[in-house]
Amino acid sequence: MKQWFPFSDYDFYAYLTAGVFLLLGLDLAITGGSLMLRPEWTVVEVVIVIAAAYVVGQIAAGPASTLLEHVVARRVLHPPTSLLLGLAKPRFIERFFAALFIGRGFGPLPTAMRETILTNAANAHGVEKITDPEEVFQVAFPAARAVADTVARIDQFRNLYGFSRNVSFVAVVSTIALAIRWWMDPLPYSAWMTIIAAVIAFGMFGRFLKFYAEFATEVLRAYHNRLVADGAGKKP
Repeated sequence: MKQWFPFSDYDFYAYLTAGVFLLLGLDLAITGGSLMLRPEWTVVEVVIVIAAAYVVGQIAAGPASTLLEHVVARRVLHPPTSLLLGLAKPRFIERFFAALFIGRGFGPLPTAMRETILTNAANAHGVEKITDPEEVFQVAFPAARAVADTVARIDQFRNLYGFSRNVSFVAVVSTIALAIRWWMDPLPYSAWMTIIAAVIAFGMFGRFLKFYAEFATEVLRAYHNRLVADGAGKKP
């Protein structure tokens, strides 16, 4: 972001935009849009809404990370690192999201690359075999962060998956709020706004998975390249 802009890239992507979406969704469900869709705004009102959206986005990021990233993406689904390293095989649900959104991001890396990464990660932890993808990430991420070009790409994917994850979560909340309004006291737009919010929630969750997988892929490739460059990836 520009130096004069009061938010960092991650603030803008992950918090501010998601906060605006959530405020809009709740406003449509509760007041019919009378607050966020007013035709005229004062400067003070704009500043207040931006500040409120940033705070709301910060708050929403917590449950978004817990539910969508740590529960759904890592427990309900196999985490991308497990699939990339061949520690888990993709099931129907992973193949479904891969076909729809991700592509090869849910597929295994080349065999030689996987073996090099797993062997050296196991050596770093002093164990014979790696079974937990988090153990690989603990040693791969610092190595990836040591390369300037890789840092830029990792940060870009982090911004994109954080944005997509948070927007997906607030869209889920908006869908629920709009559906309740549709059921209890429907407005002329209740049905199609609920459907739009649900489509955004699903679509942005798919984008979150894509960028999350790209993030994991970039970290693992950078770690492998570092091992090869250092000679640690050579077999005795």
